[in-house]
Amino acid sequence: MTLKLAKAAGCKIILTSSSDSKLDTVRNLPRLSPISTINYANNIEWDTEPVKINGGHGVDIVIESGGTSSLL
Repeated sequence: MTLKLAKAAGCKIILTSSSDSKLDTVRNLPRLSPISTINYANNIEWDTEPVKINGGHGVDIVIESGGTSSLL
């Protein structure tokens, strides 16, 4: 739902995950295209990749949806 709202608001979406299969699934959703993805398990510079994707600029908002275990 968060992705749909971000797309409807005109946001440029950069999604991170440690799962290539999850990233492939989201990248192939026609309603969300185009979408950039980063596998943080395979990319040691995952934290600087969004700046590269945005032409040298950072991001305006980050939404964490990893569940309650990521908050502890």
